[in-house]
Amino acid sequence: RPSCPSCDAPAVSDAAAAYAAAMGLDVPVEGEPAAGGKDKDKRRKKGKKGGKDKKEAAPAKAGGEPKMSAAALRIKQKQEELRLAQEAKAKAIAEAKAKAEEEERLEREAEEAKAAAAKAKRDAKKARIEAQKKAGTYRTKAQRAKDAQAQVRLEAMRAAGMVVPTGPDGESTTGSVDDGTVSRPKYGKSKKQKEAIARRKAEEEAAAAA
Repeated sequence: RPSCPSCDAPAVSDAAAAYAAAMGLDVPVEGEPAAGGKDKDKRRKKGKKGGKDKKEAAPAKAGGEPKMSAAALRIKQKQEELRLAQEAKAKAIAEAKAKAEEEERLEREAEEAKAAAAKAKRDAKKARIEAQKKAGTYRTKAQRAKDAQAQVRLEAMRAAGMVVPTGPDGESTTGSVDDGTVSRPKYGKSKKQKEAIARRKAEEEAAAAA
């Protein structure tokens, strides 16, 4: 049988063709190309051409962002969480440091203000003492204690009805506060003292009756 160069399948006899037709099969007959031969050639050519297009289009797909796997996504998420945690920690440290510095500054200013107030008080006391020394009225702590004791003795003497002599300025001359000596008092009651005692006694009786 002569071959068909343009056919994919060899030609069959008329009997075989009739049987194939009865069975619904598409078989080539002698002298005719096999069914679908031209279509197959077209598909092959188209496939080759299309394959070339796919190969040319492949770089465009590769140039886009690659899809990450689930493991890579988890790693990226962990890295992001770690970065945020480090930033939060650094922020907390900075805020704590700023707060400590502010508290230290306020404490230092309070100490400076306290020291300045104490210095002002000392300066005022020093100025007052200098003024008293110039006026001749300055008394030391020991001298003020002696003055208080002398005053107590004078009050006791007056309460006992003793005559307390006074100097030209009206101060008592029963003793010297500086040396602690006391002169002998003069006993006896003057008219004014008697009147004062009587008046004081009457006031005490009136207060007791009330």
